[in-house]
Parts: sequence; C-alpha cells; structure tokens
Amino acid sequence: MADSKQHSESLVVRLDAESSEIDASAVASSMSAVIALITEAQEGISENQQLLIKARPFAEGSFEIPLDLIVFTTAALFDNSHLIESVLDTLKKYFDVKAALKGEPAPKDESATVDIDGNNVTIGSITLNMIQPASPANKAVELAMKQIETDPTIKGFEILKGEDREQIVQVPRSEISSY
Repeated sequence: MADSKQHSESLVVRLDAESSEIDASAVASSMSAVIALITEAQEGISENQQLLIKARPFAEGSFEIPLDLIVFTTAALFDNSHLIESVLDTLKKYFDVKAALKGEPAPKDESATVDIDGNNVTIGSITLNMIQPASPANKAVELAMKQIETDPTIKGFEILKGEDREQIVQVPRSEISSY
C-alpha cells in the first residue's frame, strides 16, 4: 500500500471595511463564492486527487475568513502534488480575466486572449468554463459581489495566501459592479 502525503496552503478571504460591522450576507456569500471557485477549479484540474477546504476560527470582530486547502495524495502516484498551486493560479486567473473583461460577456473560445497587466493571456478551458454565466462558481461570485456592493462600508474584496499573506486577488470597491 502506498504512503499518502498531505500538502496544504492557507488562504484568507478578506473584506476590507471602514466600519466594525458589515452585512452578514456579504460575508457568507464571499465565502461561498471562493469555495465554489476552488471546487470548480479543482474538478477541472484533477479528478484523481481530493482537495478539502477547511475553515479555521478567526478573531472576534475580524472580517477575514481563514481557510485551509488540504490535498491528500498517494505518494506512489503523486509524489509532488501541484494541485493547490494550480487551483490558486486558476482562482487568480478567474479574477484577472473578470477584471480585464470589465463586465463584458465572456468569450466562447478557450483560445481567446485578454490583456492582463499589458500581457495577452490565453483564457484556457478551465477559466473559460468558470467565467460563463451558467457556471455555479461565476453565479456565486456575482451574488457575493452584489452583497458586498450593498454595504457601503466595504471597500474591497481580497484573497491572501500563506503565512506571509501574499495577495493573490484584490477587487477594489470601484470594480465590484463589473463582476
């Protein structure tokens, strides 16, 4: 029997707010949106690995939502798993493409390109599926952004990675309506 290995990464979903209270629906829908995006990306990337998403406790009054992504692999089959990094890259690409589209309809071709920070980036099949209007992940993001938009004290949405809290996604308030 092959040994199993566990790889994990910490994420933080952060709602940047001006006040000490925000709309609970915005918090709940933001968490649901990130979970839906991660789940859909993982299903598109690898059917042979299991990715768990675990919520951790957070400090009272915090609008940061800590999540742990944990992948279990069989050492003989997947000695060096890249599932988590691939999922996080896809998550980032989803938000980069959505920002580049600025509310315009999603293209229908996975070989379509968008300008992201001066680079023409090919959308790819997984991201293309995720940005389609019928995608469960895209619907969850739309709902989260609508909930965030209704609370004028929320200044933005972020996803931070790891202990060093590297910012992988940032959506300022001024761009929320285009999602």
